[in-house]
Amino acid sequence: MPFANWNWRVLGLVGAAIAIGIFIGWRWMKGYQFHEVSLDGQKDVLRELEKRITLKVNTTSQEGLLGVVGLVLVVDTSKATDGQLVFNRSDVIPNLRPSSEAVLVSQINKTLYEGKVSNTLNAGGSYTAISGDLNANQTAEMIIVDELYMGFRDPTKIPYDKLYELKPPLGKAYYFVEAATVTSTTYRTFDEVSSSGTLEGAAFKANGKVYTSNRGFAYAATVAIETFNVQALRPTEDSAGNSQRQIRSLYRRHQSGQLEPPDAKELVGLLKEASPDAAALSGSQIRMLGD
Repeated sequence: MPFANWNWRVLGLVGAAIAIGIFIGWRWMKGYQFHEVSLDGQKDVLRELEKRITLKVNTTSQEGLLGVVGLVLVVDTSKATDGQLVFNRSDVIPNLRPSSEAVLVSQINKTLYEGKVSNTLNAGGSYTAISGDLNANQTAEMIIVDELYMGFRDPTKIPYDKLYELKPPLGKAYYFVEAATVTSTTYRTFDEVSSSGTLEGAAFKANGKVYTSNRGFAYAATVAIETFNVQALRPTEDSAGNSQRQIRSLYRRHQSGQLEPPDAKELVGLLKEASPDAAALSGSQIRMLGD
């Protein structure tokens, strides 16, 4: 009977799996040699991630994530520590955010990094922060994936005129979030085992040591933001440089209602480049006071 045949096939597969498990366990006890893998590899990829400006999030709800776009971060420039700019969530300016219908949400699903990491990893910034929780006898298997892009559906609707009128007080800076990318870091930890131990779960060998894990995967979300300092919208008439002249020209086009989407994208790019201390901001993790 078909059902009986299917049952026997299942039992056969289960039996084969058990046999393979016994064989692997026996080979492990006999000094089975695993394929050696690299720890902390692909550092060039991780260093590219470090250049992103990341925002520590306290929610992964759709409403909360969409609310990042159009937010004005009030940064206290006098309290920057360890390369991180600091802002207080109670001091943000939220009323320039677009409606949810005006925000474009696109699936990306692009794998950025897949590999093993140890607690000695010094690349990847907030994306690999969990490596700091590993002890000397642990490693982690990690997959970093760009999941979602969120930004203005129509870049001409960015409220340039209202941003132009914002004047931060002394010691503060205003950064407008034009777009954001939600990235997932999925990982599981492995423990080093001795050669006399029992092989359980997934296993691999690195640096002459064997690591095993029977844990499930954990998940962490990071939001990378595209932002510019609103002060860049106000270059003085005698400001030198072609980019400043272009900013003034494109902003005037916006004022006259003649700014087209390609022009708006160009304006955003110019504002990012011309933002005061843009180079210093690159790679920062913007966090809330008290975090």
